[in-house]
Amino acid sequence: QNDGYGFYQYDPWAGTWPQLADCPLDAGNNGGAAYLDGRIYTAYTSQGDLGIYDIAGNSWSTRPSGLGYYGNIASDGASLYLVGGYTLARYDPATDAWTYLAAPPFYFEPWGGLQHLEGVLYGHQGNGDVGFARYDIASNTWMDLPDVPGGAVLGSAIDPAARIYYAYGSYGGTNWYAYAIGGGSWS
Repeated sequence: QNDGYGFYQYDPWAGTWPQLADCPLDAGNNGGAAYLDGRIYTAYTSQGDLGIYDIAGNSWSTRPSGLGYYGNIASDGASLYLVGGYTLARYDPATDAWTYLAAPPFYFEPWGGLQHLEGVLYGHQGNGDVGFARYDIASNTWMDLPDVPGGAVLGSAIDPAARIYYAYGSYGGTNWYAYAIGGGSWS
């Protein structure tokens, strides 16, 4: 829930949003989420902690974030990645260890996007800015990609079958941006 504690699950068959256990952290002004090992990890632009929702138990716990107040979070299926400012960090929930990785090529706002596909993280700068880049996990290197047209705000998604990264913006706008990973261009 934006600016609250509510947490919901969308049921596409019923077209409803049943409420689950409330999050112990106030979402404030937006956040991001990533799935890993039966849990949903949340990162908020107004909180320095991660929320950890256990799906089977419908319950929450929290952990301090090694990155602070950023909503840009993704999972590669083994670890979590958070990016904010000029810092990229990997979090291993099994060991509770944070590893700081190569610095991004531009300043990631708290309200950007981050997604994983095939050993690569794709992320946009956020807050209406246009920066877009990819991070290769194996080589610990970043590469600038074509800017997001018109800028994008918090949130992104990736379609692994079509190999498309999605973002939207700018503030107050209704633009839906699609980056074709194989073709290297936005529409």
